[in-house]
Amino acid sequence: MNYYTLITEGNCTFCQKALKLLEEREKQFIYTDMQYCPSALEIIKLQASHQTVPMIWEISFSGQINETSQPIKNNFIGGYEELVKHLEEK
Repeated sequence: MNYYTLITEGNCTFCQKALKLLEEREKQFIYTDMQYCPSALEIIKLQASHQTVPMIWEISFSGQINETSQPIKNNFIGGYEELVKHLEEK
């Protein structure tokens, strides 16, 4: 099973495009809007070495997911344009 995790900020155009694209492709995803947490957003940007939003990860699991499941892949994709390329490759 795969799903996507996104860090977004407010009414960011590229954030909205990424969410819409995932919906259109019927991909499972969760997102966190960091509009009211600018200091936490800056920490995430540093950790991801990515300075713009959205920040998008693909999380993969094998088999059924339960409370002890660990992801087998935690892949940082990048931003919206990288997401488009990523989905075209699938």
